[in-house]
Amino acid sequence: MSKILIVEDDRNSRVALQKALESLPTEIELAESAEQALEHLSASPFDLVLSDIVMPGMDGIELLENIRSRYPSILVIMMTAFGTVGKAVRAMKEGAYDFIEKPLDLHRVRQTVSDALGDTLSLQRQDQLTQQLSSPQGFHGLIGASSAMRKVYESIIQVANSRATVLIRGESGTGKEGVAQAIHECSPRQNRPFVPVHCASLSESLLESELFGHVQGAFTNAMNDRIGRFESAGNGTLFLDEIGDLPLPMQMKLLRVLQERVFERVGSNKQQPLEARLICATHRNLEDLVQKGAFREDFFYRVSVIEIEIPPLRDRGSSDLRLLIDHFIQKFNSQNERDVRGLDSVAETLLFDYSWPGNVRELQNVIENAVVMSRTDSISEELLPLKIRQDAPESKDVIRVPVGSTLKDIERKMIRQTLQSVDGNKTQAAKILGIGLRTLHRKAQEYEL
Repeated sequence: MSKILIVEDDRNSRVALQKALESLPTEIELAESAEQALEHLSASPFDLVLSDIVMPGMDGIELLENIRSRYPSILVIMMTAFGTVGKAVRAMKEGAYDFIEKPLDLHRVRQTVSDALGDTLSLQRQDQLTQQLSSPQGFHGLIGASSAMRKVYESIIQVANSRATVLIRGESGTGKEGVAQAIHECSPRQNRPFVPVHCASLSESLLESELFGHVQGAFTNAMNDRIGRFESAGNGTLFLDEIGDLPLPMQMKLLRVLQERVFERVGSNKQQPLEARLICATHRNLEDLVQKGAFREDFFYRVSVIEIEIPPLRDRGSSDLRLLIDHFIQKFNSQNERDVRGLDSVAETLLFDYSWPGNVRELQNVIENAVVMSRTDSISEELLPLKIRQDAPESKDVIRVPVGSTLKDIERKMIRQTLQSVDGNKTQAAKILGIGLRTLHRKAQEYEL
């Protein structure tokens, strides 16, 4: 039987919550302050804490921080009044499972607590995921071992046991759907559906029906009832890719769904509970869209409770590039019955000097084309796209920088080629670049050169 601790300074609210949860197979204890809650927690083990945020003395956020540091296996659900939603969002970032707004809907409280107890990840499972971070290849289908990617993997583990909405940011082609899939696979929902929706590919009218479903006769050609992606996801994960392209009316409808955790099929008045965990992604700057009036501010705060930033390929270092190239060669060898062993020296130089504006997706397409078209056991220069060959330096004394490169791209390329020109002599390279030796060491480490 699970054990729950209710922390609420208002006596009537404590009693109401206790009665609402009595139907669950749980043992319930009550605390009227955060300080008293910590005494309960030190005396016996609990599975879940349901806590108010605003309380005299130690508040709910401080209690959460104590629980996360001392009892990391305990799930925490926060309760918040209107006007303190910002604190609730902070609580989600600190590791809370979910938050519920006051005045409380006791049915929703009961459902959220039930979901949380069913979603509890054991400490053993958490340890297993953490151990996987030491893999030299990657993590849950994501390829890369750079420090930038390890931060992504650590974030995935941290958010996996929460039902908080996650916003994945990154340039096109960085692998946002792969990160969403990894979050799903690391979560207690791993054996339930993972349902992706690419918002930019659907018109507004189609998108509403695609997400919510429709009933017969809801619109022209609606000949039968149809379930939408929310129903298909069930109590799994729904992934909305490119939410920056959502039209404003659809943003409003999704905001209501996230606030009330219910939805309706198009043409129906019957409400259905939202059970799926929502993960969103975008390559757009949503803050800029909010300023321009193209993205609702209230919806932005709802979908960006927790954010994960995926680094572009150019910032991941040569070690990740090497891992990805080897991975894609093996993948497309298997799919096309080829036996390509690697790159020749010229092709390797070209690929490692290229800035990869299309990121991992562009690299995958380049390697697939090269493997399919190769007639030998290595990929040569002529199998690479013209833009990659044109981007190559004309000689070791010339650095060509394509228009659109960032200053970081240029600096990395300048340091890399200068080091190559002096056979890796950092003292000489620092003198040529006009920077201190310590600065060069730091830059070389940052760019993993």
